[in-house]
Amino acid sequence: AKRLGVSQSAIHYALKRLRITQKKNAPTPSR
Repeated sequence: AKRLGVSQSAIHYALKRLRITQKKNAPTPSR
C-alpha cells in the first residue's frame, strides 16, 4: 500500500512538472 502511495505521488509530481513544461513550451489558454 505504501509503495502504491509513493508511486501515485511520483506520478502526480511528474504530471504537474510535465504540465508546467508543456505550458512553458507552448503557451496555451488555461482551461
